Amino acid sequence: MAAMKKNYLDLGQNSSTKGAYVEFIHNVVEFLQQHTHDICPVDPFFTDSSAFPLPATDPTYVVGRLKSYVPKLLEKRTLKQLVSFVQNVSERAAVDDEQEYLASQLRTATVGTPEQGDVRKPTLRKVLLCAIFPAYIEQAFKTTAGWILAKPLLQASRPILEELDYQRCQYSISDAGSIAVVDSLLSTMLDAVYSAAELLITHPGLLEQPHVLHILAPVFDAVAATVLPASHIHRRTGCAAGAVQRIDALRAFSLFVASGIVNPEGANAFSPYPANDPDPLAEEEEQMRGFAEARQLCARNLAEALGADHWLRQGDQYFLVRKNGRRAVRTAVGSLDEERESVVRAIEGFHAQLRLALWDGEEDLRAMRREGKKGRWPTRDGEVLVI
Repeated sequence: MAAMKKNYLDLGQNSSTKGAYVEFIHNVVEFLQQHTHDICPVDPFFTDSSAFPLPATDPTYVVGRLKSYVPKLLEKRTLKQLVSFVQNVSERAAVDDEQEYLASQLRTATVGTPEQGDVRKPTLRKVLLCAIFPAYIEQAFKTTAGWILAKPLLQASRPILEELDYQRCQYSISDAGSIAVVDSLLSTMLDAVYSAAELLITHPGLLEQPHVLHILAPVFDAVAATVLPASHIHRRTGCAAGAVQRIDALRAFSLFVASGIVNPEGANAFSPYPANDPDPLAEEEEQMRGFAEARQLCARNLAEALGADHWLRQGDQYFLVRKNGRRAVRTAVGSLDEERESVVRAIEGFHAQLRLALWDGEEDLRAMRREGKKGRWPTRDGEVLVI
């Protein structure tokens, strides 16, 4: 680190060379944050924006820190540290108006690691989707600011789940362990979403609030991303029944929401409930029970952090309260009409994925043939999808 600091300072104003060297340092510092931060802290020079140009989309090296937890994810102590870290960066991103950056960082930290089903080496994706994200999703509509902290995690959920599209080789259909992991994380995420949706069913007046609609759009985006992997696994192996049942339930809920927006007078035209309630998820193996404990810890910490003593709402403004004062939080919520349009678009995207997956079987296939789809078979990016 001393050599990098000296070389950087020696470069002076040589912009072309200096720019390339800064990028090199960014990569090295992220690597150090990932592998050695608990052995040898990074020189503060490289994390001080007044002395050194920090990465534009990851100035605090969140990606490296997230990856640093991976080797020890089976340890309870590490899971507790990860839970605390995600909560801290979530609050900081909300206050600093950097939630889009956090969503990107969460996605980057999980990308490129296939689910091989090795219980000794859980992936960061598995821990986030099975233990941490569900705790935030379940708080999204329960508290004043739960939706604020859940927003970047939901925004990250869509690209993380889209990586599980079978064409991207993130799991093996012939490996029972790999399938079990993907089945578990799909079912767990969808179960958390459906639990959150039930509050909106029993309290439909919440659907008239712009901030609820604001967070409901990324909820449906995340659900849409589960359709192809759930459909593929269920048809090929018979697994993922829990995920399929919850997608059906959320489809019914989406029609209920859309009908209330598009035609308020006919809001009762669609039931928010599926024909059959989803079966309870099966009790998981010992490792998943460990993740369930982490989820419970995350839920308890969130419930405390989101209490009235810590968050305040005044009109349309939200404040995070600390001992040294309070900080305003920018939420970027649009008008009621704007948020309604966003939700309808997200629901349309969800149903487009259902059609792409031939969710209704022959009925979907006949519809596609009538519409003259290319090759009379669902495609993506010009390539035929084999379901």
